[in-house]
Amino acid sequence: GSGLGIEIYEMRNPESAYGIFSYLAGETGKPERLGQAGVSGDGFVIFQKERFVACITALDSGARSAIRKTAGGLEALIAPGGRKPELVEALLRPNFHNEAVIAIRGPIGFEQRARLGLGNLFLVHEGASGLFNDCRVFILRYSGAVECDTTEQHAVTILKTRGGYRQIAATDSTRLLAHTDGKLINIERTGRHMLLTFGESREA
Repeated sequence: GSGLGIEIYEMRNPESAYGIFSYLAGETGKPERLGQAGVSGDGFVIFQKERFVACITALDSGARSAIRKTAGGLEALIAPGGRKPELVEALLRPNFHNEAVIAIRGPIGFEQRARLGLGNLFLVHEGASGLFNDCRVFILRYSGAVECDTTEQHAVTILKTRGGYRQIAATDSTRLLAHTDGKLINIERTGRHMLLTFGESREA
């Protein structure tokens, strides 16, 4: 054999495929120009194109040189088309310098990355998460501005009563909360979207 392990997943649509890609790729590897999204690392390449996700791994050191060529050949076989989920695209805009972007479906995906331990306080349906300047960033989408606003009020109440946060600044559409241990959460609302930024106080 070639010493390569090849797995190909076919999903219902490109959005689902990107979701699987983002979980498989996690925050590992370096970006690769393959399909709609790709990463490579020591002995592996993972990419998503259209509704397919491909993982190519070297089973022995001799196969490493063949990985990139095999990935390119596989990628060429998949018809072009498809897009990343819209919220993922928003976090991947060039001015954002945001590489490790992951699609989120539902509260479990959110909690795995937010690690707040406060249950489904942001009532997450769909969103995206990434890393930006040492901060974890989330963009969440709701059915409309009213749901977005009421969810934000609900979440802030829980963060203050059970999470150990206090509000240190606020405007009509933004709020900054600080925890006693120096963690910060900035919340911005625009219509049906909420942007959350989790960071650390530089003074702490």
